[in-house]
This record gives sequence, structure tokens and C-alpha cells, in this order.
Amino acid sequence: MASAMHLGLKWPAVWLWVMAYAAVQLAEWVWLNVYLRAPGSRSGARSVLALAAVVASSFAFGSISVALTFTQGHHGGQVCAVLLLCGAMTNMLIQARGSRAVFLASSLPYAIYLLGLPVAGIVAGGGQGTEPVVIFGALLLVGYTYTAWLAHDRTHRAEARARAELEARRREAEAAVAAKSQFVAMVSHELRTPLSGVLAAGEALQGRLEKAANREAAAVLVDAGRFMTTLLNDLLDFAKLDAGKMTTEVVEFDLGPLIWTLQRHWSAVAAAEGKSVQLVSASGLPILAAGDPTRIRQILNNLLSNAVKFTGPTGVSWTVDVATGPSCATLGSLGLTVRVTDTGPGISSEQLGRLFTAFDQTSETVARTHGGTGLGLALSRELARRMGGELSVESQPGQGSTFLLHLPLGPAEVRPTAKAADAKDGCSPLSRSLRVLVVDDHPINRRTLGLLLEPSGAEVTAVESSAEALERLGSESFDVVLTDLNMPGMNGLALARAIRARAGPNAGAPIVAVTGADSAEERAACSAAGMNGYVTKPIDVAALYAALAEAVSPDPEAEAGAPRAA
Repeated sequence: MASAMHLGLKWPAVWLWVMAYAAVQLAEWVWLNVYLRAPGSRSGARSVLALAAVVASSFAFGSISVALTFTQGHHGGQVCAVLLLCGAMTNMLIQARGSRAVFLASSLPYAIYLLGLPVAGIVAGGGQGTEPVVIFGALLLVGYTYTAWLAHDRTHRAEARARAELEARRREAEAAVAAKSQFVAMVSHELRTPLSGVLAAGEALQGRLEKAANREAAAVLVDAGRFMTTLLNDLLDFAKLDAGKMTTEVVEFDLGPLIWTLQRHWSAVAAAEGKSVQLVSASGLPILAAGDPTRIRQILNNLLSNAVKFTGPTGVSWTVDVATGPSCATLGSLGLTVRVTDTGPGISSEQLGRLFTAFDQTSETVARTHGGTGLGLALSRELARRMGGELSVESQPGQGSTFLLHLPLGPAEVRPTAKAADAKDGCSPLSRSLRVLVVDDHPINRRTLGLLLEPSGAEVTAVESSAEALERLGSESFDVVLTDLNMPGMNGLALARAIRARAGPNAGAPIVAVTGADSAEERAACSAAGMNGYVTKPIDVAALYAALAEAVSPDPEAEAGAPRAA
């Protein structure tokens, strides 16, 4: 504006006004920011200084209208001055939103100029008879501007209230999700203790009972416990996904044993139901890869379980293909493709749209006939996507279904030792009898671990607190310590640190955590505390023996205290 006045009106003095106005506006900017951004300071001297700075700034800016009126000709200058003042008042509609005091303080000087300039012309005797019309128009503009500001302010306040309400609801929703996740985690931890006891007792009874009917009853007990464990794990994983805490890892593993173990297990399960599961082809296996074997196993278990559940008498067939090369996958040099095909009733197009929705089993008939939570496929697809892959389905009513899993994997650098692979693939007894110290505040867990270790000939000493454990460790020698993590007083992590910090016969004894929550954070905490491994609840006997075998092995990594999952 100043440049236009300088060049167009030949008025270089305008730059003096620019410098004066810039100084006043700087003061306004400082004090008005304090006033608007710190509601607690809107009183006393700060409030007065802020509003005074606003008034001064408006008077300084509007003063150019006086100069225009009296130096550029009465009519032309007055028109320019009125346009400038109108524009300034309109600008205040936006700049002063949310504060009536700021709006009135900034607009009042412009209103005075608008009304004062024609009045001054009348008083000076230089009027042309149009001044009353100008005054009337100025009054209308002032009234309109104030009314418009009120409407704008109401809209602004309504938007602010709506945003505040949405923010409050967002916080409530986040709090509800956090509370739900915490509740599920707590219930999960509490349920894992009795489930471990149920499974251990059922498996022990199966091997000890003589009558076939009694062994069948024990088998039902074990199957029910395993089914409950699956449901519990699905609920816990869904809660993790809901809370954004689901994580995947990348470790080196042999894909061959993982696939063949699944085939052995599900072919046996299907055979018990008069069905079959056939691994038609396994192209590219065995192969070492880098990925998350636990999550891959979880996805494939879900797919094979569903296939066995829904398939017809022809049974289930599945194929595994591992392609190599840079074009096989977007995120790795190996591309895993698994197809699981059943000969069941198929899925309609309407059901396909709901198939991967949590807690939705596509029809009431499915829920009544097969049970379950409807979480397996939803979790499997989300896990596949977390690992950079995808899970999809091809199906038509009456023609069965084919589920396709595509996953990118990285190349492995080091082949796992045969010892570690054997330990993970089966439930082999330990090579020697061990002296095991079991530390757990819950009597069911202590009895469960005793039952599970009894077939190996282990000598088990069970205590219910870390204090008792430290007392025993100070006077007796043990081959391995099995400790719960969540105990009153000194927990399992603190116990591990105490063992590592003291001298004595057990300073270097392997320590294996027994935990109900398997997470990356907990594994890191176990490693930092000096533990050598961990076993999750409900305790699987094969996983327990594998963890103990690795913990007591002379492997350098085990001695260094790197916890390994089982």
C-alpha cells in the first residue's frame, strides 16, 4: 500500500507513516499474543497494556486516512480513506475472533475516523452536501461490522465447543480402549494360571490312567483346555491390536521344520475327525529365512484350523512356495506363498465382505455349529499386513475356499544349530536330570511345573517368594531357576538381578522366566535382568523342555544371558 501511494500518488512521506506504524504494531503483536494465548493473564496491567496497544495500532494505521483526505483532494482523498478504513474494519472480523474486547478496541479508532472525517469537513466549512450521507453510511458499516463479528464469533465459539467435545470423546475412547486392554491383559494373566494346571493335570492323567474311558475323559479335558487357550490368545492379541501394541519381530529361522511340524499336527487332528490334510507341495523348502516364525505359525494354524473345521470329506490340501530373487517380494529377497484349500460349503459374496471382520462369523449357523470368537481371520490378516504381506480368499458357494497368504521374508545369515531346532520341534526329555528351583507365589503354578518336569526325572524344589529363593540359592546348588515374573514384593526381574549380583554357587545359574504376557518389551526386560529364556503360560510341555535344554546348554549366547523364546 505504501509503495502504491509513493508511486501512484507521488507521496514519499508515506514511508514515515510506515515506520511509525511498524513500531506500534510490534508492541501490539507482543502484548496481544500474551493476552490471547495466556487466558490467566487477562487482568490487571497486562490486560490494559494489551488493549492499549491494540487501540494505538488501530489509531496509527487509521491516521493515514486523515493524511489522504487533506493532502490528496477532498473527494478523491476521502474516497480512498473510506475504502482503507472499511477494509481495516473488515479485517478485524477475522483477526479479533474470540475476544469482544479486542474487537471493540481495534474497531473503535476506525469508527471514529469514519465518522470524524466528514464531520471535520462540515465544521471546516468545506462540505459539499454529501457528508450526511457519508456519516449515515459509516454508521451502517459500523453496525454491520459489529453484527457480522457477533455472528462470526458465535460460529467460532460453536466450532470451538464442537472441537472440545470431539477431543473429549476421543480421550474417553482412548481411555476406554486402554482400560479394556488392561482388563483383558489382567484377565488373561489370571486365567493362564488355572489353564496351565488344567492342561498339565490332563496330560499327566492321560499317561497314568489304565481304563480307556478314563483316558478319553482326560483327553477331553486337555482338548478343552487347549481350545480355551486359543480363545484366550486371540482375545489378548485383538486387545493388543486395538491398543496399537501388537508387534512383530525379525529373527532367523528354518522354514522347513515349521511347515512340516504344522503338517504332522493338523493331519493328526484331521484324522481323528475322519478327514485328511495333505501338503501337496513345498517348493523351495527347506530354506533359512528372516522373519517372525511365531506369527507365521499363528497365521497358518488359524488357516489350517478353519480349513479342517469347514472342509468336506475330501479333506484339506495346502501348498507352500518360496520364491527367491529381488522381484519376488517388495520387502525381502524371499517370497512365501501359502495356499490352503478346503472342500467345504464355500462362501457367498455377501459373507466374503464380512469374513475378515472381528467377532463376525458370517452367519449364526457357523457360530452355533463351530463356536469360536470370529477373531482368527481378522487377526491373521492384520498380522500378515504388519509383516508387509497380505491374506486373501477365493471362494464360491458349493465349491470350497482357498486362502492365499503372501509374505516377504529376508535372507538368513546363520543356520540354527541342530540342537536348537530339535528342541523346538519336539518334546524330547532332557539329556540329564536337573535340579530345578521353581519360584512362584501361586500354588497351582508350582504344582503344574512339578507335574510337567516329573517325567524328565528332574529334582524340583518349589518356593513361593523371591526371599525364600535367595535363601535356598545361598546354600544349595541348582542347575536352573524357573521364576514367575509377577510376584508380590520382589518380582522375577528383581530376583534375577539379585542372583546375578551376588556371589555363590548359583551366581551363573541359568534363569528362565515363566510369564503370562509375551511381548517385546518383556523380553527386553528379561534380557536386561540377566535371564536366559522364557516360557509363556499356559505352559506347553514341549516349550518348557526346549527352554530348559537351551538354558542349560553350553551355548555362548545362553551363557551371555540372551533370553530365548519357547
